[in-house]
Amino acid sequence: FARTLQEEEIIVVVPLQFVSLLDGDETKLPLGVTVWGDTHLTLPQGQSGYRNIFTGEQLAPLDAEQATLALADVLANFPVALLQKM
Repeated sequence: FARTLQEEEIIVVVPLQFVSLLDGDETKLPLGVTVWGDTHLTLPQGQSGYRNIFTGEQLAPLDAEQATLALADVLANFPVALLQKM
């Protein structure tokens, strides 16, 4: 979900019901391209980029017209994300 106040924006990314993506292995974390493949997170239009507050990673939309982030990038190193608009 996303929250916006004037020019500030935060997006929270928390995967749900992902155990089937891990072949039923509940000991694995849902990280990276092997889990998320080409799944994308749709962003508000016109966004230039986000910083993951948990990891410090900076993420830019793959295509400015479509305004999406690859979930494999968002969840590459940590199983949840708190994205702040840059």
